[in-house]
Amino acid sequence: MKLCYVLTVDDAGAYANLTHMSVLSAGLTNPSLPIEIVCDPESYSWLKTERHPLVDCLVNFVVVDNPYGRSVAGSRYLKTTLRRHIQGDFLFLDADTLVVGDLGQMKHCRASFAAALDRSWHEPFPHTPELFAILEDRLGWLFDTSRYLNSGVMFVRDNPEAYALFDEWNTLWQLSLAKGYHFDQIPLNAAAARAKISVKVLDYRYNGMVHASPYFFIFAKIIHYYASCKIDTRVIDVYLALAKALRENEPKSKQTLNELVKRPYTALRYVEKRRFITHVPVRPIFMAVLAIRRLFVNMRERW
Repeated sequence: MKLCYVLTVDDAGAYANLTHMSVLSAGLTNPSLPIEIVCDPESYSWLKTERHPLVDCLVNFVVVDNPYGRSVAGSRYLKTTLRRHIQGDFLFLDADTLVVGDLGQMKHCRASFAAALDRSWHEPFPHTPELFAILEDRLGWLFDTSRYLNSGVMFVRDNPEAYALFDEWNTLWQLSLAKGYHFDQIPLNAAAARAKISVKVLDYRYNGMVHASPYFFIFAKIIHYYASCKIDTRVIDVYLALAKALRENEPKSKQTLNELVKRPYTALRYVEKRRFITHVPVRPIFMAVLAIRRLFVNMRERW
């Protein structure tokens, strides 16, 4: 199994910075895990011209021609065709993630495809988006309304089922793009409902969507903080600033990353207090669980 990312570079290089930070976190927690980054020729040229530190990381770049270039659509084109560009089983991560736990157990997943249920700041619990009904009407798509998968973390096997899923995903994404819907996640769910494929729902620990609720910091192996989210901007600003500091090799930036990876729940101090009572019923229960986890971590370090 390998870890992989998709990257199309914006002018400021923000997503290159985030990918760099995520790669560094994976190196701290899973040093033996191979990493590949799929990007377009223009983005790869930008990285080399700017001497971005991501180029110096121990990663393999897979450069793929992209009809949409360095754009949001270009990123989603690469994402929906990813199975064609990577050899072997892989775990895909969005750029705005931090790997804070051991991912070794993922290789034992028997399903052809695995992803966590989606959550958002206004829907912190598993849900079905209203857009399903709209696209069912306008595009004639059918969905499995019992689940809504998030495409930010995906485990993908190297088998015919997975290839068929991604081919269908890209086809549906192209159709939705032509209709004015640029999202990649909705077409993924439509493709998963159509394709004859075994889908496993990942535990939230492998896609801790902390923008939905700060409680997903607990026991997370992968933190997904949604850099484009409009809520809890203090948390996002911390990650964006750290990613920029790592790019510029500022003093103590790597130490800060190491501390966040080792104790990801320390980022809770940046979360707005009101969110502890709006999205989860009882804050004291959370505090008790957090205290137990902290005790467990301290005991493990002493041993």
